[in-house]
Amino acid sequence: MEAFQYNDFPKAVEYLTKALAIQKNEELLQLCLTMMQDTEQFLEGVQLLKLQKPELWNSTDVSPLDVHLITFLIYAKELDEAKEQISKREKVLSNGDSDRHLFDVLQQNLNIIEEKQKDERNKKIAVVQEESTYILNEGYHRQAKFLKEYTILPEKELRTISQSFLTDQKVHAFLKTDILQTLIQKQIDMKVTISKESYSKTLNIKELYPIQQSLLLIESQNFFAKYDIQNPELQKQMETNFFLHCAYYYPFEKEVLYSVVEWQEAMNQITLSTGTILNKEEKKLIQNIQIAEKNLNILTDM
Repeated sequence: MEAFQYNDFPKAVEYLTKALAIQKNEELLQLCLTMMQDTEQFLEGVQLLKLQKPELWNSTDVSPLDVHLITFLIYAKELDEAKEQISKREKVLSNGDSDRHLFDVLQQNLNIIEEKQKDERNKKIAVVQEESTYILNEGYHRQAKFLKEYTILPEKELRTISQSFLTDQKVHAFLKTDILQTLIQKQIDMKVTISKESYSKTLNIKELYPIQQSLLLIESQNFFAKYDIQNPELQKQMETNFFLHCAYYYPFEKEVLYSVVEWQEAMNQITLSTGTILNKEEKKLIQNIQIAEKNLNILTDM
């Protein structure tokens, strides 16, 4: 094969993985894994071993394939799994000079990667900490990117930054919803003050719920399932709009939008401009919907 003759290892690996998918062969597997290691395809090597030798995950042996598994796990940065696999074989690896040396080498490689990861994490934390000093003055997209990265921070800083975002009126309501979902997911026990438009409240994160579990959204699912409409695309758009409005005002959605029926009637008023005389609550609901729509449109125009 030309791939082997010209030392085209990536192409050779491609051929070998296809051959192994057709028929398992330990010699070909060993050859393929060696080439993967030479070309630093560590994650792919782990995936190949899962397909070809899943029993290795329960092994306590130190065969060449076992060593490949641990090596690939280390360099694929699946360090917890690598530690577990070394631990399973520690008794065997501790017996005899050659096995002891192998154990020391594997452990040393693991320590090196752990230190590199720790160093990389500390550098990322430093960058995020620096960005946190000016991020509130940046635009939506920079803030959204920052909030995907700030979860790396120590909990104390995460709490402080989250609170500053949740009360700052320059921060888009959607981003505040994302922050609350992050705090819920991380199960952080803290009180936060949340400000969205004219609504503000202090709550413990434990009192909140994931947006998907909003009672108003659950109510809307039943409503739209029974809603008699001939245009499926229009119905889908209505469902999407209602979700976006709920997400915009979360966790005040019930207080702001009342119910899906009242929301639908208000949307009809906005769309059809019927001139119907409205009471105070109806006017407020329409105003809240228009505010949400305006700020949603700002995102699509960016």
